[in-house]
Amino acid sequence: MRMALVVMFVVISSGTIRAQDSTSATPSPQAREAPVVAADSFYRHPGVARVLGTLIPGAGHFYAGEYLRGYGVYFGSMTTIAGGVLLLTADSCTFTQVLSFFVSSCEPRPVWPMRLVGASLVSLGAILWTRHAIDAPRAAERANARHRRRQAAITPVLRSRSGRGGGAEFGLNISW
Repeated sequence: MRMALVVMFVVISSGTIRAQDSTSATPSPQAREAPVVAADSFYRHPGVARVLGTLIPGAGHFYAGEYLRGYGVYFGSMTTIAGGVLLLTADSCTFTQVLSFFVSSCEPRPVWPMRLVGASLVSLGAILWTRHAIDAPRAAERANARHRRRQAAITPVLRSRSGRGGGAEFGLNISW
């Protein structure tokens, strides 16, 4: 422990400490440069959509702006998983209290059909969740494409032609 503290002290004290120089009025060359926007900057990041879609079903689609699909994925996968768990844990006489108006008594029956349907529903809900967690990054890319289309720019063009004919080019450049 003492050795770690000594090493940390030596490393920290060996570095140079620079204070802010407030006496000069000229900005540094880095401050004069225009801010650079990264070419891979996203309106909606596909990695974030993937993580959200993996943690909560439909959250990646909500993040990407596809709200109806997000609701459908969430309620669809959660309903099938919850219904499957309910059928997995139920026996043949579980619902007699609820259905007592229609059914007067309970006759024991085999449980495996309900368990099979329950396991199928849980599997279907998990597949739905997984499929849309895989689709969430594509939803973010679709949102980025929609955002780029909305950000279309019109710039004026005025250039002189080089070469034999000379002249000038002028018009509008429309970027989609």
